[in-house]
Amino acid sequence: MKKQIHSGKIKKTGLSAILQYKLEHNPVVHDYYAEDTYLVKSFTNRGNIHYYGAILAASHTFNRAFSLSGDIRYNYTSVHSVCESGSRNLTGNLNANVYLGDFSLSPYINFRNKIVNTTSLGIEETPVNYGLECTYSKGNFFAEVNLVSPFTDRKFRKMFQHALYAYYSDEDFKTNSRYCHIKLAYTLDFGRQTKKVRQEVDRTVNSSLLKSF
Repeated sequence: MKKQIHSGKIKKTGLSAILQYKLEHNPVVHDYYAEDTYLVKSFTNRGNIHYYGAILAASHTFNRAFSLSGDIRYNYTSVHSVCESGSRNLTGNLNANVYLGDFSLSPYINFRNKIVNTTSLGIEETPVNYGLECTYSKGNFFAEVNLVSPFTDRKFRKMFQHALYAYYSDEDFKTNSRYCHIKLAYTLDFGRQTKKVRQEVDRTVNSSLLKSF
């Protein structure tokens, strides 16, 4: 695997760029073959999978109460194994952080993403994910509310094309959308308070006595 990273900062703006390449030689993948009237699914080590990726990320701090960050990602996967295929994907993420006294708000959005499963060699698409994280902290009390895709159902798509077998499916996971997570915590203080005194050894005399400041 090869990776190149370039980063820098101009005042309140941070920039970074990443280039990646990875080769998988003779990966373990699913294979299909016909035997009598049956279609048999098996495993084999064959071929190569090439991954190319580029990431451009930026962040900007406007003031102590507001910051914004995001990235754009492009990747291309070339498969030469039990099947021949190529998959291109352009995606990105956007995040914000807002601090209002004891409150913090963090809205975010992760755009649609597409990857190649390295074992099945199928293409898996992840839908847009958005949400809002809210926290409140005061003394020993802490509260967090996390809203995930509150207005849409997220459907995960899977596709695969082989000379003998192909599939296309849309899967809907209720636990990945339209839900709200609430967490409450309170820290209890135990034990007695102790006073710490800074001390050092007086090296001006032939003694190991400590002196206090």
